[in-house]
Amino acid sequence: PRTRVGDGKLLVWTGSASTLKYLEPLAPALAAVRERHPGVTLRVICDRPPRRDMGVPVEFIPWSEAVEAGAVRAADIGLMPLADDEWCRGKCGAKLLQYMACGLASVAAPWGIVSDILDAGTCGLPAQDFDEWVDSLERLLADPELRKLQGDAARERAVNLYSKNVI
Repeated sequence: PRTRVGDGKLLVWTGSASTLKYLEPLAPALAAVRERHPGVTLRVICDRPPRRDMGVPVEFIPWSEAVEAGAVRAADIGLMPLADDEWCRGKCGAKLLQYMACGLASVAAPWGIVSDILDAGTCGLPAQDFDEWVDSLERLLADPELRKLQGDAARERAVNLYSKNVI
């Protein structure tokens, strides 16, 4: 079962310190979202916390294989920000697949394979800039039914297309 932090919604991002550079620029969008959803919290699962104010309260969980899946599963919405560059367009989308396997709706930068994995509108929402990040997050935060539908579809897609049994 999922656990909640307070009465707010829990966003989650998991990754290494080297990829915090993609999360940290989301701070202004997260701050804007917090104005309409004051209970929102960001869970960061990493080998170190973000070095800047993220615009929302941050719950830092030191990464370990033993805690990652449970910490992701207990969240409401997965985040996968990326830059629009050659390196990010070549990424495999593992973070998004982790969120999907845990049954989370996600907001993700739709570069490269991520767009195909996300199946925009079915398993989560794409976001390329400040306005899209704010709009997509607010849409999912305001609509628990949409989050559940997308989370269920994400889990089904992860199992049917990307699980080790299928691969």
